[in-house]
Amino acid sequence: EQILPAILRSHADFQDARIRSFMWTSTDTTNDHTSANDKKTALREHAHLRRIVDDSIASSNLHRSEAAWNCLVHSPYLQHATRCTDFLDGEPITSAQILPAFRPLFNSNEQAPPTASLSNASSASGQTRLSSYTSSVHKMVDFALVLRPEASLQRLID
Repeated sequence: EQILPAILRSHADFQDARIRSFMWTSTDTTNDHTSANDKKTALREHAHLRRIVDDSIASSNLHRSEAAWNCLVHSPYLQHATRCTDFLDGEPITSAQILPAFRPLFNSNEQAPPTASLSNASSASGQTRLSSYTSSVHKMVDFALVLRPEASLQRLID
């Protein structure tokens, strides 16, 4: 509820029957100067997110690789989402893997094999793929949320 800025209610992108009245934040018009700044900021933010959505649509239509999606869509979105938090960053970690102890179990209560085992197993038969092993549980991790505590908290942690 109340996730859309009321100041964008008249924007063409939001003239859709799927957008319900409860989705808008409450309107506060106490200060015209603040309201003008808020609208300018909201329009700029919306334009930025709209570009990410457009890149997402183009990436889908062009069947881009996962690496391209990470560069063009996921990374900009994560950076946008964390930009207002001084203590939180999105960090690309595309060569990281999920440690076996943290991989979810399959329905058979078995863990996915390491990535190296998977590539050997899937190449054993040119036409046979182990579909249970091609699920996301064994895949690499693309991004991490990194906590960057303030100096006083960091001293307590250290």
